[in-house]
Amino acid sequence: MSEEPRAYRAWKALLRRATKPAAGGDQHERLCRTDWDLLLVFDACRADALRRATRWPIEVRTSPASATDGWLAAAADSRILEGASVVTSNSRYAQYESALGLRELHGLWDVAWVDRLGNAPPEPVLERVDELVDDGRTRIVGHVGPPHAPYVARIDGEWLPIFPDITAWHWDPDREDFERLSQQAAMAAGIVDLDRARRGYLASVQSVWDVSCEYVAQWARRGLTVVVTADHGEAFGRPRDWWLVEHPSGCHVPALTRVPVAVFDDGERRGATPETPDETLEALGYRE
Repeated sequence: MSEEPRAYRAWKALLRRATKPAAGGDQHERLCRTDWDLLLVFDACRADALRRATRWPIEVRTSPASATDGWLAAAADSRILEGASVVTSNSRYAQYESALGLRELHGLWDVAWVDRLGNAPPEPVLERVDELVDDGRTRIVGHVGPPHAPYVARIDGEWLPIFPDITAWHWDPDREDFERLSQQAAMAAGIVDLDRARRGYLASVQSVWDVSCEYVAQWARRGLTVVVTADHGEAFGRPRDWWLVEHPSGCHVPALTRVPVAVFDDGERRGATPETPDETLEALGYRE
């Protein structure tokens, strides 16, 4: 199995020693001060990327972590999810369920997973959240997989992988003997083109927003306060990303800790008009 370049591993180790988590971060403080009914978490969503996807005002807040595990550990301390019903395609929640003080956990990582994508589209999570809303529940968390790598985008109603030719990003989590690269290693080793990954990631954020905003508007029209945020950001090897890729844990740099927070409490305002299929295909590299 290929690994990350040695110099990259050394750089991450240095950043882990040099950067400190923001003790809960003002993201958790903001969530504690908001009387939300629904909390929608986009995994690995940068604040600047979500700002490109919608006209809705997006606050920028500091996450306490650069990866999901750290974010959940901080949530256990801040108690922001205490008493909540969580619907998620991210299996990390199973490890923190007790510490988070959840009312219930709806783990969809098995039923929502799509092998050809190497990911779980957001619709199963959004639909289950909607069912809980119909049942009269409040304080619901929906944690969707994309835009987390491997990046996917929705074209003409169908979710497509950004890199259909990269087998390292199509792995079966149930096969212990399956040789694979981690997503971070594939990016750091140059197997994944970082510029195409960045453009595809932006298309993924746009796609996730386009699907989610219809639910958000519907919930807001029902008088519910909906907050959209992320657990952490994403990096693509640029100087502004501190030369990191993906989202290594313990590297508390702005590219990974500056996350969006958007509050929706009425149904009058909407997100931006989605890109056309041709524009999205071009962004993905399917067309020149």
